[in-house]
Amino acid sequence: MRISPLSRQLRTLWRVRLAGIAIVPNARLRTTLARYRPATARLELSNTAARSRDLQRILVHELAHAAAVELHGRRVRPHGKEWKALVEAAERAGLTSRGRGRAHKPPQPTTARYTHTCPVCQFSKTAKRRVTTWRCPDCLANGLPGLLAIERRG
Repeated sequence: MRISPLSRQLRTLWRVRLAGIAIVPNARLRTTLARYRPATARLELSNTAARSRDLQRILVHELAHAAAVELHGRRVRPHGKEWKALVEAAERAGLTSRGRGRAHKPPQPTTARYTHTCPVCQFSKTAKRRVTTWRCPDCLANGLPGLLAIERRG
């Protein structure tokens, strides 16, 4: 992926190295367009982001995370004042425009819910997905296995 002109401009503007950052596609990203992983110095792009007309704005956003970590350390807040100052500097330099809201609407969460019910005491819990590790706390306290029956609703 060609971001070297953008990267060069941001390095000069922000006075950071931004060295060794690998930009890699990640088809598993569904609810986020991109993410920066400081531990591995990887910037992962979803398929949607790679095809987006707002790709430059997405890259500036994520590279600002990398620059904030480089300038202020790993404990810097992800969208804190340090990060915001970097993004605003890029906007003032004309490298990106202020967003018109979200560039991409993430998929809506499923409305299907699962009911986890104890067949002994009728204790019940709901969740968006099956949770096979949940147990009935009352039955466990009484020495029973506490297994819950899982039923899909809706």
